[in-house]
Amino acid sequence: MPSNPTTGTATASCRLPYPSLPSLDEAQRSGSLPSTQRVKWRSDSAQSDGSDNDVDLEGGWYDAGDYVKFGFPMASSATLIAWGLIEFDSGYKNVGQFEYGLDCLKWVADYLVKCHTVRRILAG
Repeated sequence: MPSNPTTGTATASCRLPYPSLPSLDEAQRSGSLPSTQRVKWRSDSAQSDGSDNDVDLEGGWYDAGDYVKFGFPMASSATLIAWGLIEFDSGYKNVGQFEYGLDCLKWVADYLVKCHTVRRILAG
C-alpha cells in the first residue's frame, strides 16, 4: 500500500503505475489523433464519420474496442472522470495526470457538441 495515496508516493514494495500508464480513454479515441496521444498503437480512425449526412462526427470514444460509439455511455464516463478530477484534483495534479484528464474531457465534449447536428436532433 502506498505510504501516501494522494501524492502517489509509494513504498519499496508497491509502485504506482502513474504517470507512465496511458489512459484507457486515450486507447478508445476515434478520429484524427493529437500529437499528445500516449497510446502509440492507436492510429487515426473514422475520420469521415457523419459524412454520409454532410455532418462532421469525427471524434469521441469507441465503446468497447468494436468501433461503435454510444453517446449516453460516453457522456456517463465523461461525467465520472470530471467528478474524479473535481473531487481528487490534488491527487491528479501530484501525479501529473490532471492536464491529461482535462484533455480527455475536452476530447469527448467536443464530440458530443458535434453530435447536436440540428435543432432537437442528437446523433449517437
